[in-house]
Amino acid sequence: MSKNNVGLLIAGLLICVFLSLAGCQRQQLTDPEKMGQKFETYFDHVLKSIDATAEQKEQINAIIAEIRHDAVTVYHANDLNQGLIVNGILTDDPDRTALHEKLHQKTMEMDSFAHRTLDHLLEINALLTAEQRAELKYRYEQSHGKITQ
Repeated sequence: MSKNNVGLLIAGLLICVFLSLAGCQRQQLTDPEKMGQKFETYFDHVLKSIDATAEQKEQINAIIAEIRHDAVTVYHANDLNQGLIVNGILTDDPDRTALHEKLHQKTMEMDSFAHRTLDHLLEINALLTAEQRAELKYRYEQSHGKITQ
């Protein structure tokens, strides 16, 4: 597998996950499950477009379900953390150290989520054939332009 193909798969899936999370918050959607359903629907479409086998679909959908569950958990944790940070900032005497610590904790949680997601995406990459990865790359470049290194 080439670096470009792995990079394409990782970039595409990470973008989808993070946009799903960001979309939940920016659009004031209170149901991250609905965004997760859209995420899974999108991947069903992607798997059909690359002619994934029934076995590949089953294995990949199980991985996607794990990513979705993890993303929803992170989303709910973000709601709690965001409230704590906003409340901390809006007090008469904000505790700067505690706020920085909470922000650092939130950053580390997102970093951990990104690494778990990357590991899942590498699992998906291992399930795809070279032809399927090439098709993903082609479709990505048709939509977003040539992948730069």
